Amino acid sequence: MRFLFLAIAAALLVSGCAGLEAPGPLLPAGERERVVAAFSRFAADQGKCPAGIEAGFSGEISAGNHRMPVSGEIRMRAPADASLTAVDPLGRPALIAAAENGRFTVVNVPEAVVYTGRLDGARVKEILPAPVGREIFYFLAGMLPPGRLSVRGAYASGRAGLFYIDFTLAGEEGFVHEILFDPGRRRIVSHALLDGDGDRLFFLEYGAAGAGCIAAEVRASAAGAWFSLRLDGVSRLSGSDFSLSWPPMFRVVEVR
Repeated sequence: MRFLFLAIAAALLVSGCAGLEAPGPLLPAGERERVVAAFSRFAADQGKCPAGIEAGFSGEISAGNHRMPVSGEIRMRAPADASLTAVDPLGRPALIAAAENGRFTVVNVPEAVVYTGRLDGARVKEILPAPVGREIFYFLAGMLPPGRLSVRGAYASGRAGLFYIDFTLAGEEGFVHEILFDPGRRRIVSHALLDGDGDRLFFLEYGAAGAGCIAAEVRASAAGAWFSLRLDGVSRLSGSDFSLSWPPMFRVVEVR
């Protein structure tokens, strides 16, 4: 069952662990002001981005010795509603999942089992840090979570034209966001969520921007699992129903 939860965590969010180098030294004052100003403009423009999308996807989930190629369809709505239908390489339904109003439901079709519970439940928070569970859409899309942010510093990186920026969000206690930012292309290259001790809890890396503000490819890692996801045919969300149904003979397990 742990593999299932790791799969859900990655699938509902979304790419590998490349790019985990530590930030370099603080930027000189003039360059720091330029980079932070570009980042502030980028953050202000997030309001122009779509608040919901639907797309096809292909990718792979890995946890421990388990690897599972997946493809299917995903629908998401800010801040944390999502539904996902995944099929195996033979086209058979493998996983159907949804999150809405702070709850999740996962239908494991091959095993005829339904798992349901709260996104802020103790078991889920072992895999998904609370800010990620509350803001799934933004983490997956390669966007900044909403809220008043306070930039703590801007740092050099080992990549030309890219800079690390770390910031906190109002209302989040004990978490720091670490962004690798490309001011030239106005996009987030990676996003790490750190705890108060500076340990990385969740890491995402994004490919080139897709339609609008949405990243076309994302790789996520957490709790020893990783997931790579490539979106195709991204369009604005149509409809608003994220509920799931399943055959009455499926066993239902409440996850605390």
